[in-house]
Amino acid sequence: MKQLKILVACGSGIATSSVAVYKIENLCKEIGVDAKIVKTTIKEIPEKSAGMDLVLTTNRYQGIAECPVECVVNLLTGINSEATEKKIANILLNLAET
Repeated sequence: MKQLKILVACGSGIATSSVAVYKIENLCKEIGVDAKIVKTTIKEIPEKSAGMDLVLTTNRYQGIAECPVECVVNLLTGINSEATEKKIANILLNLAET
C-alpha cells in the first residue's frame, strides 16, 4: 500500500479542519492506511490539490481540484457520521491499493 497525500480544507484552514484531521488520522490508523495529511483553506484547494490523492472538506466544494473531493462535515456534526466514515474508509483503501 502506498502512502496517501490528503488535503483537508475548511474556511480558515484552522478550526474545523483541525477536528477533521484528527478524525481522519484516527480512521487511517483503524483501517491501516498510511497518510500524510495537510490542512488548508477552501480557497487554496485549486493550487494545493496538485499531487494530492484526495481532498476532504468541511463544507460543500464545487470548484476545481486536481484529485477527488469529498465533504466530511458529517464527521463534525455526528449526523450520519458512520456512513461517512465507511465511505471515506472505502475511498482511502481503494486509493492506497492503486
